[in-house]
Amino acid sequence: MDWRGFAQQMASLARDLLAQETVEATLERSTAAAVELVEGCDESGILVLSGEKVHSLAPTGRLVVDSDRLQELLGEGPCFDAARHTVGEAMGIVMGSHHLTEEQAFDVLRRHSQEHNIKLREVARRVCEKGSV
Repeated sequence: MDWRGFAQQMASLARDLLAQETVEATLERSTAAAVELVEGCDESGILVLSGEKVHSLAPTGRLVVDSDRLQELLGEGPCFDAARHTVGEAMGIVMGSHHLTEEQAFDVLRRHSQEHNIKLREVARRVCEKGSV
């Protein structure tokens, strides 16, 4: 890989992103840059997962929106899988530190989520960062 050329492209992109006047324009430039700079990337977008609801931001084409909607409909895909992985990792931390079963560990996370009105995946993320509930 031509690291010097890559560094120049990234510096140019950083300047371009800073020059954007709105968040929307910055996101659109980011996704366009992914298509331009990443070999094999034909379409790009930013998927925001809010609960089980999917929001497509700055899609470069219809394929991105359709793919995001399919993930939402099936409740599967990279974004949903990442949230599940984080919950599983947090359960493992709770199981190990409190000598609990899988079911008990999930109950601890669920209860904390409900009692503090925090999404389960956010509780899981915090457990993974801090090592405890």
